[in-house]
Amino acid sequence: MRPDHPAVGVLALGLARRHGLPDTALLPDDAPAAGAEPRRIEVARQGVAEAEVLALPWATVVAGPAWFTRACRGVPAEALGVESALLRTAVRAAAGEAVRSRGEFTLYAAEEPPPVDPSRTVAVSDDPAHVHAVAAQAPADDAAEAGVLSWESSVALVPDDGAGRAIEAAMAAAGHRVTGGVLASLGTLTPPLLRGRGLGRYAVAVAMDRAAPEGLLPFAEVPADHTAAHHVAIAVGLEAAGTRTVLALD
Repeated sequence: MRPDHPAVGVLALGLARRHGLPDTALLPDDAPAAGAEPRRIEVARQGVAEAEVLALPWATVVAGPAWFTRACRGVPAEALGVESALLRTAVRAAAGEAVRSRGEFTLYAAEEPPPVDPSRTVAVSDDPAHVHAVAAQAPADDAAEAGVLSWESSVALVPDDGAGRAIEAAMAAAGHRVTGGVLASLGTLTPPLLRGRGLGRYAVAVAMDRAAPEGLLPFAEVPADHTAAHHVAIAVGLEAAGTRTVLALD
């Protein structure tokens, strides 16, 4: 995502608030020097159980204990956004602390939701019971990764008879939680036996459409190795905006 993308201002605001930074801290510079590294911001956090690097094309946030932020100072920005390189840097500086990766995530955002045409095969349900029914059909780890329990607004897709009456169990769900007051952090869940049919894509599109009247910017964090989720994000018009790499400190 380019620094002049229409969504950047709101994205930067939401991410700054999530990291406890001033609202304007992550806005792109008006006239960045050609070839210059993204500006770096350190956020020292004592007594925390994790460290992270947020890498945007124009800014990098290094957050964690003081020993972690110091260790990252000599590492190029492009390396900080790579899970293996960040893990090596942290392990060398940990001084006895156990360090393990919690994953590398691609950040996605979109200026607006995609068009959502009515489906001829499924109805959209706002009933939380249908979302719970989808979660019950999926592995617990998948439901946790989707953030189902944190969704503040959600929808489910339910097959109907054309007259609004459900004829089968709910097939997919999607929802969002609010991040930084301005981002709709999206998640979706489809039971394993129903994947590959475009249900997750349609559910996410509906969830994005529902978040729009709240003035929220569609946003998602997708694990780097979750190929299907990347395909869904791109299919609904989300654009890659940066990465987030998280380490657990034990």
